[in-house]
Amino acid sequence: MSKGHLIIIGASARAAAQSAIRAGYEPWCIDLFADRDLQAIAPVKRCPREQWPQGILELMKDAPPGPVLLTGAMENHLNVVTNLATRLPGSDGHVAMIRDMRSAYTLRHLSNREMIQWCDSPWPPPPWASNRAGRWLVKAKYGGSGSRVRIWAGETVSWSGGEYLQKRIEGTPISFSMLNDGKQSTHLFGVTEQLIGDDAFGARAFQYCGSIFPHRLSTKQYGDVVSGWSSLFSRFHGPFGIDALIDRSGRIRPVEINPRYTASTEVIERATGRAILRGTSVGWEKVIMDGWTRHDLQYSKAVVFARTTCRAPDLSSYLSSEDIADVPQIGEVVEQGHPICTVFAQGPTRDACYAGLRDMAAKVYTRLQPA
Repeated sequence: MSKGHLIIIGASARAAAQSAIRAGYEPWCIDLFADRDLQAIAPVKRCPREQWPQGILELMKDAPPGPVLLTGAMENHLNVVTNLATRLPGSDGHVAMIRDMRSAYTLRHLSNREMIQWCDSPWPPPPWASNRAGRWLVKAKYGGSGSRVRIWAGETVSWSGGEYLQKRIEGTPISFSMLNDGKQSTHLFGVTEQLIGDDAFGARAFQYCGSIFPHRLSTKQYGDVVSGWSSLFSRFHGPFGIDALIDRSGRIRPVEINPRYTASTEVIERATGRAILRGTSVGWEKVIMDGWTRHDLQYSKAVVFARTTCRAPDLSSYLSSEDIADVPQIGEVVEQGHPICTVFAQGPTRDACYAGLRDMAAKVYTRLQPA
């Protein structure tokens, strides 16, 4: 039995739409691409890039009644989300969640004082920045997917100016897919390794380009996460994510909060057969700590970015629906640096998954046509 409509808004709504269907909802979407496979499963309105995100408000006039699910860096457009909340009863929770999760207090509390530095006015390099070369990153307060991250060279940075500094740490990038069930309980849905800045997929230096599941946590790491984070997010409702690093000592170092449905969630759903939008489920801890999947395999995805401006062929005729998603329209022009599609792979090991993703990406690149 259908749970009714779920309005999904974000740069790319396809993964969240498939998740909504798994959970029994009927998705209705607005995004930047309106890809072929999304059109096949749900009504979708395309918002042109030059009108994004303000154009969402006009497109929402055709939306059916129902709750809203945000994805695709919508947390960076609080003015649009606030406007939506005035039109859709019950959507004001998104506004509060974004404000709280992206506040200086929450980010500082989660990441610890040693990880985050900012100031409200221009300043000279303070004492803690001595020997600073390469040790700090400049991050945008309203950034997404690592696309606006750079190495700090000593220039002026301020929180009020939209940027802050974060310590640069060597380690394994991971992502926590989280859910608050609305009963002041926060649950960990799964942990993935993140692929960052990988040229095999056309990604830039700090840009997110994929996920591999499962990434196993030790008992101590799992305990530290549960005890340290549960109370911080108990007042929120819905899915969200936390990006982190596991440093060389094995310590988990959070780096960013994503107050929305995240890109890595669909890999966990594909592996486990669970849907995060159904709510909590017995057995998640086994998935997180032991790495159990339906077939005892590892699952992965990668976003393939255009290395040059190109024209997309009929990619679905070369790769199966199990191997590719976010399929562009035939003949669509994809600008350099923009996403072309998403590819998937599975295998007995992490390295086998990664090799499969590289092979899939190579197949995509060889089929692209000049624009």
